[in-house]
Amino acid sequence: MAALAGLEDLALVQLSRLPESYLAVGRLRGAEAAEARSAASRQLVDFFRQRRLTIYPALYAPARWAALEAVLPRASWAERLSPVWGAARQLEFQRRASPQPRQTRQWLLAVLKGHRAVIDAVRGGELPGHVVLGLCASIARDVMELLFATRGDAFDDDYGALTAFAAFTTDGHFATEDGYCYFELRALAEQAARHQRFLPRESTAEIFEVGAAVDTTERLIERLERYTRALYTSAEEQQRRRRWRLAGLAACGALVLVALGLTLRSLWPLAPIADLSLVAKPGGIVGNYYKGVAFEQHVLSRVDDRIDFDTNGSFDPRLEPDRVSIRWRGFLRFPEGGAQQLCVQSDDGGRVRLGGALVAQDWGDHPARLACGKVRVRSGWYPIEVEYYDATSRAFVRLQRGPDAQHLASVPPADLCCRQ
Repeated sequence: MAALAGLEDLALVQLSRLPESYLAVGRLRGAEAAEARSAASRQLVDFFRQRRLTIYPALYAPARWAALEAVLPRASWAERLSPVWGAARQLEFQRRASPQPRQTRQWLLAVLKGHRAVIDAVRGGELPGHVVLGLCASIARDVMELLFATRGDAFDDDYGALTAFAAFTTDGHFATEDGYCYFELRALAEQAARHQRFLPRESTAEIFEVGAAVDTTERLIERLERYTRALYTSAEEQQRRRRWRLAGLAACGALVLVALGLTLRSLWPLAPIADLSLVAKPGGIVGNYYKGVAFEQHVLSRVDDRIDFDTNGSFDPRLEPDRVSIRWRGFLRFPEGGAQQLCVQSDDGGRVRLGGALVAQDWGDHPARLACGKVRVRSGWYPIEVEYYDATSRAFVRLQRGPDAQHLASVPPADLCCRQ
């Protein structure tokens, strides 16, 4: 048989409490392709059919088989995959293997996450209604089994379980009507299955309100998730979370104060320089000219009466027409206080700093365009730095200001300082 199916190991796992129904878990000899895996599965089904056994094949490639054995040790995994290993035994095993509540919580939430994935998948409406209802009933039963297992009890699939369910409604995580949800879903699934057999051409999705059943199942999952977090979170974890929450609130408060400070600062006018001896020679500003677009090689310094250039040639005979960068440093005077737009219009990169703070920037290769920043000033002189580079072709740079972007003008020489 092993040679026929291409298997190295095989185990039969009881699939349900019905006789002669098994899951045949086998390990393939290699990382088989989908077609080879399908052929091996058919051969395996035929082999057991001849022996009057109904099996469902689950064939693993070697890497997957190793992962299965790592999670479920060989001595017990076959039993733990079978229905006789109920939710209560699974949860008890998990507690013994990981005594910390956090591990148990993570395990339960991982199981519920898988159920959520199924719920999300069936919402698309592509599956027949009776199939969706069957899945909802199956998931709801698993939720009830897991819930009862948290108290070491088994969930009996009869209405007597409703009396036991009352114990879960005292802490507010579940409502009394939640206990009826599984039985309602089971009844709907059974009716939809019968309907499908007798009237297969009619839509079960509309008759049995499949969407409402999916919502009910999702609500059960959400409530068990909430109950799990509350039940399997230790006092130390809760205290630690409270400390983190307080730290987060303190950090948020600090950020609010910083943001408030920055807002007030933006509303508060900048202070002009107090030492007017620094601006004894207005009428122009010193520019340092460099070879290269990143101020690589200093070539010359000179006083420019204004920052307003537009040329296809060179700024100076000592410079090449292209790949030039300039840095102007000095002082700018605002005759009047208030809110002002300070702008640089450039082809290519340009930026402006006032009082050491970056006000406007458009640093990159681009055609002539405007970059502005809003400043609030008093009348007086302020330190200013304007940087510019020209990559190729047209060289254009202009320092402008005005009360708004629609009323800009170049800065005149009398408001620039200083001449050498």
